[in-house]
Amino acid sequence: MSIDRTALFGALTFGLLISSAAVADEPKVEVNTEVVLASNNGQGVEPASLAPMKDKFLKEGFAFTSFKLLKQQKLVLVKNRPAEVKLPNNQVATLKLEDVVEGAAKVHVRLAPVETTYTVGREGSVFIEGGHHLNGTLIFVLSPAPGVHH
Repeated sequence: MSIDRTALFGALTFGLLISSAAVADEPKVEVNTEVVLASNNGQGVEPASLAPMKDKFLKEGFAFTSFKLLKQQKLVLVKNRPAEVKLPNNQVATLKLEDVVEGAAKVHVRLAPVETTYTVGREGSVFIEGGHHLNGTLIFVLSPAPGVHH
């Protein structure tokens, strides 16, 4: 039985801390984005803060042995205004906040071949496969921005 890798990455979705700072009908959400190279080249985890990600992936059946942070970027998503993050393999992740309702945000993410709207809550991370790069797989990560309160 074949398992769709993209679907499994989507299943690794967890909530995000959101900020529903109201600015004249324009909800905002602050997030951190990371681009991580996951591979089976070596055994390293760089930085060490990626160790929980490695453990989570192993538990879910993705047995990568190496995780390396390639890029980190903070974003403020404003309703219906796209924001882009360029990945090192020339892919582009486009994020658009659709709405914030009772502390949960609907964030539309387009990162070929995935185009999905995630409902995100108050904590955790969302992991999306970002394609191949340097004998590994890029993982696009959305996480709560430090110090964000709603």
